[in-house]
Amino acid sequence: MSKERMSQEPTPQPLSTLERAIADSLAGRAAAMERDLAEFVAIPTCSGHEEGLARFRDLVRARLAALGASIDEIPGDPKPAWIVQPGQRADAPPRDRARRGRAPST
Repeated sequence: MSKERMSQEPTPQPLSTLERAIADSLAGRAAAMERDLAEFVAIPTCSGHEEGLARFRDLVRARLAALGASIDEIPGDPKPAWIVQPGQRADAPPRDRARRGRAPST
């Protein structure tokens, strides 16, 4: 690398206390995040793969609920006819909405 190019490189700044704490927390969770990523990408969720999409939705729902979120289903919007592939559902599965705190008891 030329001296001219090196002089144009920004000098890295030290991390703030908060940034260091976040970086350390993420580094401590690296193995768990790698396992999560491997689990997520192993679930087939391509267009129209309802079983895989449902499995991934259930996994995310369980994690959000474990964090104390309330989960609501809201109806999905139907797909326009021109986008529906042969063998694919035209209706849309419900979408999940997560909110902070648990849903009120009924």
